[in-house]
Amino acid sequence: MFSTRGVYVLNTLQLLPEGNQAEVLETIRREALSGAELAGVVDLWLGCAERRQQEYLLRHLREAVRSP
Repeated sequence: MFSTRGVYVLNTLQLLPEGNQAEVLETIRREALSGAELAGVVDLWLGCAERRQQEYLLRHLREAVRSP
């Protein structure tokens, strides 16, 4: 059985295009992001027009999430 946080993470990751979930999940786990940070990452990811933007996001996750 999944925890409430686990269910939230899974539901949030489902918003991403197929094939991107594992990459983002790995980064989220490594960085130990909060639920709010996770939602911010998903929003930013969905706004990326190019792969290089996604790669930058994964490398600078906390910076990107905390930027205004």
